[in-house]
Amino acid sequence: FLINEEGGDYEAEIKRYGAQVFIIPGRKMGLRMYRKNLDNFFAQHASDYHAIHYHTSSLSSLEPLEFASKYKIPCRILHSHSSSISGSKIHYILHLINKLNVARWANVYLGCSDKANVWFYRFTGVYHKSRIIPNAINTGEYRYNSVLRDQVREELSISKQCTVLGHVGRIMWIKNHKYLVDVFYHYHKTNPNSILIIVGTGPLKSEIVTKVHDLGLSENVIFLGVRDDIPRILQVMDCFVMPSFYEGLPMVLVEAQSSGLPVVCSNTISKDANLSDLYHELDIKSSPETWAKYIDKIIETTKRKDTAYIIKDKGFDISNTAEKLIQIYESEQYER
Repeated sequence: FLINEEGGDYEAEIKRYGAQVFIIPGRKMGLRMYRKNLDNFFAQHASDYHAIHYHTSSLSSLEPLEFASKYKIPCRILHSHSSSISGSKIHYILHLINKLNVARWANVYLGCSDKANVWFYRFTGVYHKSRIIPNAINTGEYRYNSVLRDQVREELSISKQCTVLGHVGRIMWIKNHKYLVDVFYHYHKTNPNSILIIVGTGPLKSEIVTKVHDLGLSENVIFLGVRDDIPRILQVMDCFVMPSFYEGLPMVLVEAQSSGLPVVCSNTISKDANLSDLYHELDIKSSPETWAKYIDKIIETTKRKDTAYIIKDKGFDISNTAEKLIQIYESEQYER
């Protein structure tokens, strides 16, 4: 694994499996230094690898693939994980310019959804070669369990009778937490025995905490921070709410549906996330009150049950995805 900072969320797990982690300074330390470090890395290690798998959300930086191509690593995978960009205009301009280099430096073109593939590969000459490899999970870990639901609610001091709306995601602009809190404000007015659980952290957390306080909801919104037990936390919820401005295919929507949880999300999210009759989308331009009323209706009419098998049958189980990736990695068709 080649990363830009120490102490990443998965570093300990990666090393536990016996994999190596290499760290080089990112572009924010200077483009010249970044390119030099990449060049040095691939000069030393290119012969060790048959494939490079580059995961990213925009084409604004393709340098890892550039140097992988320079040092003739046979399989060079570009993997799209978003459908738009929230950075500066310069990032967007670089994204467009680098469309000229996609076919030049990569030779395998993947994305997590249809929108993610359009975002990366349209107007590159290789869109027809792109493949969707969905973000996948161990569906068995998310299977609905009423006993576990009661247990985790007790741990979090949430009564069995309380209605719980939930959200999992980094607290940043794209996730639209301000709107999420407004939706809960209207829901709570007509359903006083309710709470909102927000899992995650991010640059806008203090702003969202302030908004919750100003609306008088501090006792009714629980900020759980970063958790490593998302399958357990999803058991507690009655509806998962995601009013994002845009997304590729959020893995958490796959997880939520696998746990039998109804999801209400914005219509800007890739339709590939619609995997079951638990999936509901609303116009992000609708009022928060409209969302609140719809959520109330969905909770009223949805009976929680085991739906993990549905998600597995749709190809979103990690065993299916892992096998596809191994086939790509092991292929000998790529030329140096």
